[in-house]
Amino acid sequence: ASLQQIQAKTAIAQARVEELLAQAKMRYGAALGAAIADNGPSFRTISTGGSLVSVVQAVATLVSPPAASARAPDGSRVTLCPVGSAGRISKGLLGQTFFYTGPALPIGAPLTVTLRAPGVVTGYAVPAAALIWHDNGPFVFVRMGVSRFAMYRVTRSHPLYHSGTISGFFVPGTDLPAHPAIVTAGAGLLNSALAGGDASAANDD
Repeated sequence: ASLQQIQAKTAIAQARVEELLAQAKMRYGAALGAAIADNGPSFRTISTGGSLVSVVQAVATLVSPPAASARAPDGSRVTLCPVGSAGRISKGLLGQTFFYTGPALPIGAPLTVTLRAPGVVTGYAVPAAALIWHDNGPFVFVRMGVSRFAMYRVTRSHPLYHSGTISGFFVPGTDLPAHPAIVTAGAGLLNSALAGGDASAANDD
């Protein structure tokens, strides 16, 4: 085969790997998806007989999975190790889903899980249409006055689910001014108007 053919086959194979990684992250979340692709510790635990435990919590959105302890139906203690946020939530459930790894357990075994969150992150639930990608990062527009808008870079965002699909994102309050009037309709038009300029986010350093 010619060098060009080898390069073309390599490019196709690499594109397929990237596609599979994107699918894994969408289905299982960024942390577990990356572990699957790289044969990371959490994936090795599962593939060698350990369990994957899904925990749904419906209180304030957390930045990362908190430390957790669990008990099996027979009262025995189950050690859980945090993995990361799940890529999707089961249909009909509301809240935020985290994945943990644990010892070998029967499939579907119910656990009583206690989460020990170090703190609560306050912020805002933002509709998916309000989050815009600009200058290599996500941001939102905030109405500052009559016909006056400012864009704020979002340093962290966490998907919110409804009926198994992403309905919006949780944005930490530290990324936005107090009591922000977030633009929830027409953000794409504002972004297009700024696309050719040198606009920068109001909270950029």
